[in-house]
Amino acid sequence: MTTIYGFRAANGCYVCAEGGGGLHLVANRGNWQAWEQFVLDDLGNDVVTIRANNGQYVCAEPSGVMMANRNVAQDWEKFTLIRREEGKFALRSFHGKFVCSDFGFYSILFANRDRIQAWEEFTLVSLSISPVGRKEFP
Repeated sequence: MTTIYGFRAANGCYVCAEGGGGLHLVANRGNWQAWEQFVLDDLGNDVVTIRANNGQYVCAEPSGVMMANRNVAQDWEKFTLIRREEGKFALRSFHGKFVCSDFGFYSILFANRDRIQAWEEFTLVSLSISPVGRKEFP
């Protein structure tokens, strides 16, 4: 069974792969629809890859810009999922920076933070493809 996830940012908005993939990731959606859905592939030891609606992998560019534009998952497309309190998670990029949903620059996500604070925490919401339905990530 494949599980589809949505990332809810600190302001309550969902993360979106603009165009369903191929462009920047932003955290500015109030509803969870196709462009806000992602597949997490577990690589073990809390390392994951993240695929957008179009099947492309999310990447943290060396500049920190988060894009969903890779056809193959290599190092820049790997993230460490860090469990936080109250069911929240943080993502650390291959470059050692935390993904941030600070809303100062058109709500674009960046992997450019050295520590985890509120803007670096996300809640995962899941929607199973089989009949389980929408639920909070355990």
